[in-house]
Amino acid sequence: MGRRIGIAFISLLAVGLVFIAVAGVAMAVTYNGIAANLKPRLDQIHTYTAFQASKIYDRNGTLLYEFVGEGRRTPVNLDEVSKHLINATVAAEDASFFENSGVNYFSIARATFANITQQSVGAGGASTITQQVVRLIVLTPEERQDPNVYSRKVKEIILAQELNTVYSKNEILELYLNEIPYGNLSYGVQAAAQNYFGIDAKDLDIAQASLLGGIPQLPTTYDPMPWLDDKLVLKGLKLPKDVWLDPMYDLANDVKGEIVPPKGRQIEVLRQMVRNNYVTEREARAAVATDLQFDKPEVSLLAPHFVFYVKDYLQQRYGAEVVSNGGLSITTTLDLQTQDLAQTIAYTRIQELNAADRNIHNAAVVVMQPNTGQILAMVGSIGYDLSETTTTPGEEGNVLDGKVNVTTALRQPGSALKPFTYLSGMEQYVATKGQRGITPASVLWDVPTIFNPRGVKYEPQNFDNQFHGPLRARTAVANSLNIPAVKGLKAAGIPETLNLLHRLGISPNVLANDPGYYGLALTLGGGEVTPLDLATAYNTVASGGRYFAPTPILKITDSRGKTLEEFKPTPLANPESDPVSDTSKCVIPNSEDYRLGARLPNGTQCVDGRLNHIITNMISDNEARRPIFGTNSILKLSLPAAVKTGTTNDFRDAWASGFTPFVTVTVWTGNNNNEQTAQVESTQGGGVIWARTMEAIFANDAIMNRLAGFYGGIDNMPQSFAKSYPGVYREEICEIPGPFGGRTDELFIDGLDSGGRCDLYEKISVVRLTTTDAEGKETATYCRPVAGAEYPEGAISSIYVWKLPESNDDERIDLSKWKGYTSDRNDNGEDSPVAVDPDKLPSCDAVAPTPTPGTPTPDPLTPTAPILGPGQVQMPNLVGYGENQARQILMNLGFAPDKIVVDYQGRDRLGPVFDQYPAYAVVSSLPGVGSAVDLNTVIILGIRSPDTSQPTAPPAQPTAPPAQPTPVLPVPTTIIIEPTPVVEPSPIPEQPQPTPVTTP
Repeated sequence: MGRRIGIAFISLLAVGLVFIAVAGVAMAVTYNGIAANLKPRLDQIHTYTAFQASKIYDRNGTLLYEFVGEGRRTPVNLDEVSKHLINATVAAEDASFFENSGVNYFSIARATFANITQQSVGAGGASTITQQVVRLIVLTPEERQDPNVYSRKVKEIILAQELNTVYSKNEILELYLNEIPYGNLSYGVQAAAQNYFGIDAKDLDIAQASLLGGIPQLPTTYDPMPWLDDKLVLKGLKLPKDVWLDPMYDLANDVKGEIVPPKGRQIEVLRQMVRNNYVTEREARAAVATDLQFDKPEVSLLAPHFVFYVKDYLQQRYGAEVVSNGGLSITTTLDLQTQDLAQTIAYTRIQELNAADRNIHNAAVVVMQPNTGQILAMVGSIGYDLSETTTTPGEEGNVLDGKVNVTTALRQPGSALKPFTYLSGMEQYVATKGQRGITPASVLWDVPTIFNPRGVKYEPQNFDNQFHGPLRARTAVANSLNIPAVKGLKAAGIPETLNLLHRLGISPNVLANDPGYYGLALTLGGGEVTPLDLATAYNTVASGGRYFAPTPILKITDSRGKTLEEFKPTPLANPESDPVSDTSKCVIPNSEDYRLGARLPNGTQCVDGRLNHIITNMISDNEARRPIFGTNSILKLSLPAAVKTGTTNDFRDAWASGFTPFVTVTVWTGNNNNEQTAQVESTQGGGVIWARTMEAIFANDAIMNRLAGFYGGIDNMPQSFAKSYPGVYREEICEIPGPFGGRTDELFIDGLDSGGRCDLYEKISVVRLTTTDAEGKETATYCRPVAGAEYPEGAISSIYVWKLPESNDDERIDLSKWKGYTSDRNDNGEDSPVAVDPDKLPSCDAVAPTPTPGTPTPDPLTPTAPILGPGQVQMPNLVGYGENQARQILMNLGFAPDKIVVDYQGRDRLGPVFDQYPAYAVVSSLPGVGSAVDLNTVIILGIRSPDTSQPTAPPAQPTAPPAQPTPVLPVPTTIIIEPTPVVEPSPIPEQPQPTPVTTP
């Protein structure tokens, strides 16, 4: 019986062994088949790219922002990771990692048993590091979520073992450490080290490494951030020696306070590290006792408006997913140092104006580089996080909305478009061979004019409510006079001027309405542009008429270091050899995406370089600005610069835009909700910020040297406009007398008619007579001399009679409002106005009185007393008076207090004049002394500040006026008497004056 049982047992055992052998063979065949099918999937690791946050830098390598999509990740090599973190990870996740085949079957069995019996698995879990790499990288999202756990596990195990044969342990560990999530949007150990501790992964110590090493098991549960104190510290714990190593020992008996989850997990990781001989028990206890200081959890965001402008550009070009998670490294054109100084200057100036209750709350600045188009600074507001709601009755919205990027918002530019009007006029004159357009010699009459008198009438006014007679483009644009600009636009053509603006850089989707929509108000700011567009247009002029797209990018590389795009500078133009007059290639596409820089190739000649040189010469002519602005205004810099200001109707926007040969700056000031400021005009708002930004750049050697890099060094960088331009020459022109004239030559090119003969006025001879009435009062009269008659010495003078413009169907001119009279000097040396009609001058033989001998010859540059109309007063000379005293004089004349605006001016604006007057003295006024002024005219008093800063209040005692008032230059005259000799007027104090308000 026993023998039968034995035989049966042996038989069963043999059968079992045979079964096991057959099963083993079957399993091997099955495994090999599955492995053969799955193994090719490992190849994707070679091309696998984990998501990485894209980073944006300024041109000097300073991090501006990190685009966090799914999270942050910065891959590093294994040798760039702290050995403590490697040891903590292996101890916590896969203690047998360096010995196993990619799978730990004992751990799988233990985990399976624990799952069946509902017991804790203990440290380490069932999945090896290699299996986790397979799960994270090789398996698809659908496979990772497969409800059939066993099917997924089989794939995972087979692929892990195959991966172990293809890659080294260090390669697998490096993949793991760069892929695993550490919570708080941190993927990979480098991102975790930087986000939590503000250090690199290679610098992690034992305490930091043991905490991070435990997080991946349950990132949400073990997130340390909720457990930090107010100083961002995770407190350490003192553990009892040795006994703490036993997982079953209750530490609550020895530890004071609660063991929070991240601290408890750190203790468990250190237990494993001690058990695997990575640290000593003493080192582990010291690590647990260490107070861990965490970094402040905030995202770096510098130059936010520029950053999001670039983000928009990138998303259009590469897509949102690539920008957020593609690991792009974006080096931009921004110079953070230039950005910061422009930001500070804009903020400071707005605060100064706010302190004076000027109701202006925001500013925007764009800084660009000529000949490259690179955006060096983009200040979208005075503060990204600032916001202020209006308190003005009847208004609504925010006067300051810091998050709005005003540099890309539409605003009316006021007179800032005027230079392009005159440039268009010259361009059309050449194109039509003189059939229309203007030349630098063209006379533009600044007299009362109604345009389109039979239709929708348009009657622009100048800021000073005065008319200045005949003048030319140079003087008109330099002093920002409105009526000549409108006449210049009419001569150039509205469609042609719009085309020029778009060629220069105004986006095609801006100023895109039909020409009739804007009308002649276009040149006065009747359309809207963005500060970035205006800066681009001025930058084109600064670049010799060559267009350069506004460029925010220097270089972009992907996560593998491949260059996706890189800015290539365009060589400088050579006017001696390049076809600078050929603009045929500057054709604006009908449709485009302007923000992608696709409109025209950089360096395309979009305006004749010779005409471009002439307009640059005009708007950089500080002497030409003298009549309105003076020669020491805020617009005069320490280096030569071209500039134009602009103030819109009702003082809603105040601009300044200009350039040197190496930098372009455009400034807007105003309120976000478009409400009126308290009469802040361009020189007070945009002008001050423009000048201070320019001077700050000039004074900064580091910035200047970076700007000079394009030119090969500071010695090669052009810093003035003095160099002559091929094809541009000087030629004599007919001189216009008076403060808005005086020039005897101008710049021309072939095709621009200089005017030839001097036919602006006619020269005739007259005899000055003095008659005496019954009361003994003497009156001067004139008559034409009779041939052959003899007259006393000095009685005969020459007068120049204007050839006055005449009204037509398009323009109705009212010369009665232009007080263009000459002045005659009586026996007391006083001047009085004289209106003479040359056509009505009698012959001297028909005049009874005899000429009075020895009559002094009148001086055409002597000030005239204006003829006052109804409701007008003569502007008094307030120079030298104290501020309060000057206010009282004006109010006594009938001016309301709100019509008197004070502009405090420091040494930076007045120059040497600053030391010629005491603090709080009047140094200038607008309108000028002697002008006929309506009582509703805004009077601007230039006040000498006590120092270069903005005063908060005037002194109680005003300064006494000077003994001798300073005369003001006269307006142009209708009839000018030739002087013999000229009596020079006393110099007027140099003064910054505002730009005329436009009529939209």
